[in-house]
Amino acid sequence: MRKPKDTKSSISRLPAKDAAVVIGAISDEMRSRLAKAANGTIAPMANVADTLLVQAKPGDPRKLFEKLNDVVGEKAVVAPVLVDEEGQRLFPTGHVQVRFKTPADDELLAAFAERHRLQLTKRNRWAPQQAEFAVKPDDPRYLPEITRAVQAEPAVDDAWPDVRAAFRRQLA
Repeated sequence: MRKPKDTKSSISRLPAKDAAVVIGAISDEMRSRLAKAANGTIAPMANVADTLLVQAKPGDPRKLFEKLNDVVGEKAVVAPVLVDEEGQRLFPTGHVQVRFKTPADDELLAAFAERHRLQLTKRNRWAPQQAEFAVKPDDPRYLPEITRAVQAEPAVDDAWPDVRAAFRRQLA
């Protein structure tokens, strides 16, 4: 029996209907084209190099992704902003965390990365069954679909997009 998904799982993270991130160094001219395609605003994410936050009118997150991806082509990774079960916004980094059922050797990781068109970026030294993979800028696939494909692998226990979170301080 498969254990229940933890809170990091993509099951608990749904695409926002009004925002996406663009990860990679892009020109000012391309930024203008992104804003026009989104019919919204573009702003650099605070304290995060080469990552832009695109705000648009609420709509289909897949369509926003497609519009932005058409503009950036192979220059950057586009991913929807994700929302957790508490309504907090999570900002994808362009990486996917994968926890295998057993510790993975170099051969398995290389074959896995090639099969899923990902790039192995690092292993988790404290959890030998876990590794991090990067989505390549020339990959036109939608991040939730990449994550679902990775999760469907028989050797995978769980997979989830790596994200940054912006927390708000609550007054007591």
